[in-house]
Amino acid sequence: MEKMDSGEQYQFTWPGKKAAAELSRSQKELRQEQERSLGRDGTRGGTDSENIYIEGDNLDALKLLQKEYAGRVKLVYIDPPYNTGADFIYGDNFARPKRQCSGGDGTDYGRLHADWLNMMYPRLKLAKRLLSPEGSIFVSIDYNEAANLRKLMDEVFGEENFQREIIWRIGWLSGYKTAAANFIRNHDSILFYSRNHELMDFKKLYIENKDFRPLVKSTPQLREKLRELGLTPKQGRELLHFINHENRPERYPLEDTWNCNEYDGLNSIAIMSFSGEKISKLLGIGQEFKGQKPIRLLMRILEAVTDRDDVVLDFFSGTASTAHAVMEQNALDGGRRRFIMVQLPEPTPSDSAARRAGYAAISDIGAERIRRAGDRLRKRTGADIDYGFRLFTLH
Repeated sequence: MEKMDSGEQYQFTWPGKKAAAELSRSQKELRQEQERSLGRDGTRGGTDSENIYIEGDNLDALKLLQKEYAGRVKLVYIDPPYNTGADFIYGDNFARPKRQCSGGDGTDYGRLHADWLNMMYPRLKLAKRLLSPEGSIFVSIDYNEAANLRKLMDEVFGEENFQREIIWRIGWLSGYKTAAANFIRNHDSILFYSRNHELMDFKKLYIENKDFRPLVKSTPQLREKLRELGLTPKQGRELLHFINHENRPERYPLEDTWNCNEYDGLNSIAIMSFSGEKISKLLGIGQEFKGQKPIRLLMRILEAVTDRDDVVLDFFSGTASTAHAVMEQNALDGGRRRFIMVQLPEPTPSDSAARRAGYAAISDIGAERIRRAGDRLRKRTGADIDYGFRLFTLH
């Protein structure tokens, strides 16, 4: 057998990696914006909230959070850019030569992947320092960078801390999706890693019978057929209840494939036109926001890996779905979880419905979403939770 050179070892590297690692060392400062903050009870201008909303580049924010939050964050959830080929809006500068690694369509794929890895690498390293020993990180991703993200997470967090790759089936098929010549792509992935696999806090979850996806739905056509078969409306309802609940188990353990079996109905809100949590409906603007994650998906993660007094961080917060989910989970179980949201003030397109509605940046949309979601939640539940946030900008 050939003897391996003891000086050789497996490495995952790419152009710009060393420069990216150096980016975790410079700092700016945070400035609180009282007029844009929200008190614990939802009062504008209040500063008594324990939640934090940071408007600025998440790389700088992650550095500044180290002093107070290193080792204190129980959950990091992020939904970073999926690297679909669009230019990055993050202002990192990487000293690397232009490489010619073009594909047949002229795209420089080597550079495209390297840019994404250089953006993610320092941010994940800083996020690791913020996690508590019992903490976890969940990262949503699609096929464009799923393979590279897995290698990157292995390097930053350690292969031994890989827990699961969760496959989330986005929803039912309709329209242009069904016209694909290949197998139809209908899922995204969520990579789940622990900070320390020996200490990780995890609660096994079940889907309860009352929450099962119905096997048979009551439709006008079905009700008419049951009537033709001689069943009264009451008998029809009893039959459906027997099929959907009585003839099924009391509960079903949650798998690492979500929305993929007869029990789990965790669809994407993008396909549910009736969803009241869509930003377009919540803020009253005629514009859809692609990729918005369902509150139920995020609450599922919160329930599995956080306790009632934990800190939750999302440094690609977008439209602030994670903050919304934290408030909903606190209202549900009486928790006092605190959130830290970070969002770059990425300008909304000048011709967009969001800009016409007065939202100059994505961070403005996220902050307003928290305000409105909190107001609705307070009116609906009356829960004594923190509905506010202290807003900071980076300088």
